[in-house]
Amino acid sequence: MYTCALSGQEVKKKDTQCDHIDPIISLDESENDWNGIVSRCLNTDNYQVVSKEAHKAKTGAENSKRFKGKKKL
Repeated sequence: MYTCALSGQEVKKKDTQCDHIDPIISLDESENDWNGIVSRCLNTDNYQVVSKEAHKAKTGAENSKRFKGKKKL
C-alpha cells in the first residue's frame, strides 16, 4: 500500500501514479523555456506518488488554469 501525497489515503500500487509536484508545463507560462521544462521533468525531488483519482483531478484543475481564456482547436 502507498499513501497518496494529495489525499493522504492508502492506495494499492495498481491505483497509483507518479505526479510532478510542480507541473512540467508551467501554469503561468513564465518558466516554459527548455531549461525550466527539463529541470521540472528530471528533478526526482519533484515527484510524488498519488492515486489515479487524485492525479486526474489535479491535472484537470491545472489544465483549467493553463487554458483559461484560450480557444480550443
